[in-house]
Amino acid sequence: MKYRVIYRDGEEGRLHRDCKICREINRNVIEPVAVFLPLGKELRDLSQEELENFDTCLFHCEKENEIWIENLEEYQEWKRKQEKNEIANPFFQIKWNRILFDEFWRRIRAYRFAVDYIDFYDPDPHKIIARIREHFPYLSGLSIPNVEVQLITHYTERLKNKEIKSYNLHFASLK
Repeated sequence: MKYRVIYRDGEEGRLHRDCKICREINRNVIEPVAVFLPLGKELRDLSQEELENFDTCLFHCEKENEIWIENLEEYQEWKRKQEKNEIANPFFQIKWNRILFDEFWRRIRAYRFAVDYIDFYDPDPHKIIARIREHFPYLSGLSIPNVEVQLITHYTERLKNKEIKSYNLHFASLK
């Protein structure tokens, strides 16, 4: 079964809820809680109890489950045998949920980019990219989709302004 992620970010009538682990470790950018839904299912299909079971962000959620791993049964069998030293092969090919995997890495890349180029911050997201291209000619061919530019800007703003930690930004194309 395929899953997608919806963020409890306060947008489109969703209640805002911060990741409990981001708060506990005092992360410099607090992410919203990520709710994982089977394709075709909506937040309104979940009971309040089911919804409250989600309390971590995309980065801090459990990943050894059927939501993230498409070949979970094979993986669990391999892991069990590895722990008991029943097999010599230390490698196993996990089949990741492509939707979640791509979303995870999109956010990591945006955050990393914001950290690396924080000195080029500008309130206009497109000026950030222009400034980087200007200072680093080898990046002149740099092409960043609009969604990533928005994520980079979001993370950069939070990194520059230590008072703003909580995530609250709408990304229609990430839903």
